[in-house]
Amino acid sequence: MLFCRRMLQDRASGLPTLVDIITQLNVPNVPVRIAGLGLFCELTGCRGEYEFSLRIQDLTTGKTTGPLKAPTVRWDDPTTYNHISIAFNFAAEHEGDYEFQLFANGELVDQKPLRVRVVKPRKPEGQADA
Repeated sequence: MLFCRRMLQDRASGLPTLVDIITQLNVPNVPVRIAGLGLFCELTGCRGEYEFSLRIQDLTTGKTTGPLKAPTVRWDDPTTYNHISIAFNFAAEHEGDYEFQLFANGELVDQKPLRVRVVKPRKPEGQADA
């Protein structure tokens, strides 16, 4: 599973291009809302219809949000390249780790933490503190 700031989809092939892959969200302050965060997961051996959903667990508080529903997909050939990509809005109430859990037909298929960290912007060189 990968996270990115933006996903583009090729019209001809349908394959995604992930832009700005991230392992940590550096934000100026919390709480924060991030619009259009992307999640990508490559799957193997898929055949049939799959209903995907995403749950987000705050690993500090234990609170779980979701499920966020993704469109149902159907794959007929398990030897082909299969992937799911989901764009969603994410809200973090505080710094810390949030675990993203991807489910297919109600079963957990992948999970990955994403760290939210407050990072103050750098001041331009020569600028004094106020």
